[in-house]
Amino acid sequence: MADSPRTTVLFYIGSMEPGGAERQVLTILQHLDRSRFAPVLCLAHRRGVLLEQMPADVPIESFWDGFAGTARSKLCHLLKVTRYVRCRWLAKCLRRHRADVIYDRTYLATLDAAAAAFLRPTPRISAAVGDPRMQFEVYARFPRWLWRWFSRRSYCTAAVVLANSEGLRKQLIDYWQLPEDQVRTQPNAYDFERIDALASAPVPTPSSGRYGLLTVGRMDEDKGHADLLSAVEDLVKQRGQTDLLWQIIGTGPDEAKLKQAVAQRGLTANVEFLGIQPNPFPYYRSADLFCLPSRSEGLPNVLIEALACGTPVIAADCPSGPREILADGAYGQLVPVRNPTALAEAIARHRESPGVLQAAAIAGRQSVRQRYAVETVIARLESLIDEVVARSQHGG
Repeated sequence: MADSPRTTVLFYIGSMEPGGAERQVLTILQHLDRSRFAPVLCLAHRRGVLLEQMPADVPIESFWDGFAGTARSKLCHLLKVTRYVRCRWLAKCLRRHRADVIYDRTYLATLDAAAAAFLRPTPRISAAVGDPRMQFEVYARFPRWLWRWFSRRSYCTAAVVLANSEGLRKQLIDYWQLPEDQVRTQPNAYDFERIDALASAPVPTPSSGRYGLLTVGRMDEDKGHADLLSAVEDLVKQRGQTDLLWQIIGTGPDEAKLKQAVAQRGLTANVEFLGIQPNPFPYYRSADLFCLPSRSEGLPNVLIEALACGTPVIAADCPSGPREILADGAYGQLVPVRNPTALAEAIARHRESPGVLQAAAIAGRQSVRQRYAVETVIARLESLIDEVVARSQHGG
């Protein structure tokens, strides 16, 4: 009996910059069973340091490779039809690779994939990673009613919508008015053996004996860096904790504004911008405390990564993610959202009694390794892909 043909899965995302969604796509591509699945990666932009870690057997295509700088691209930009052209390109990729299913991750990728799958009918698995209301507010164009209609249709036409936390699942159902059985909780996957190996490397920029506070993530309004900066100012100037060093890994649209605010408040000796770090895990391991001041999240990778390294954590209790990961505060401290005073008090308490959060982090390390192990999560995804393809083949 001949072997069954492999299922071709086309993964689509904007780029492979080192964000949480991008790291999850990389993890899936590294661990997907090649005896059953043939993955293809399509990107809007071929960029990002995570490309260096991509498995050699994964074909990669990028919309901008043959488009950027051409007369056609300039004309499309002038006519404001670049998105339409990109969706047609993606539809051609689906056809050329004879994709059985498309997996899109992030809000904008879902919009592109929905249009492409309309042009070349293909069942879709759409993975959402953030608060749908906030993402709509950030990305919506005029007329907003039309953008909202198209956004909702993009999710409604997916075979399955994935949420990386139970809280996000409820938000997606409520905001986009989706059937409950269409939206499933699929947690992020982590290769903890790999994390342990990476964490054992030396820290490129150590805190040099100072109290090390760490954040990792994109610098934008949702991530709450402004709230933590106010807390750091309180700790340094009002509570005399001048040895505090806040190390920030990441970049983003608010980076220049944040650097300016640091300088204006006289905190340049207490805040260090480290930019993108291909391997952030030694920083997690060496930090005295990891802080997640986010105002909105799905399932924050960085919080799980910090716990995986045994680092004590404090997180803002935003609507989705941190409370679920920290088991209502059993594995780290939750503080109110947008509350610099609460952040400062939590950090100060940890300095006075570090053993409390350290013990919670040890328990949290074991918990996340059980709940988010790559073998378990990828097996669930593989079963889901099989289900979606079988349903499509039988006209479901």
